[in-house]
Amino acid sequence: SLSHGLFNIIVFVAKSTQQINYAGHLDLQGNSLSGTVSPDISQLNNLVQLKLSSNVFQGTIPTDIGHLTNLEILWLFDNAFTGALPSEMGLMNSLIDLSLEENYGSKSD
Repeated sequence: SLSHGLFNIIVFVAKSTQQINYAGHLDLQGNSLSGTVSPDISQLNNLVQLKLSSNVFQGTIPTDIGHLTNLEILWLFDNAFTGALPSEMGLMNSLIDLSLEENYGSKSD
């Protein structure tokens, strides 16, 4: 979908400009982004905060998200994720705020 492509572009631009490496925050809450979260999210390995809540993301949470070992805040609530949490999330030793509620597998806006 178009918004999934937009998310991939944001990941690419953030990584290529190194802005995420300095700021460490990516906040895309409430932007009606849809599709799946790209495994490329793991390339933003200096992220401290990742907020993707209140969108329309679906499918499973990518296993590669476990490579974000500097992440302290991960908000994925109010989307349409399905499936079990990837065991790789156990590698996220810095994580102190994980919010996953209100993921029902389908969501209409």
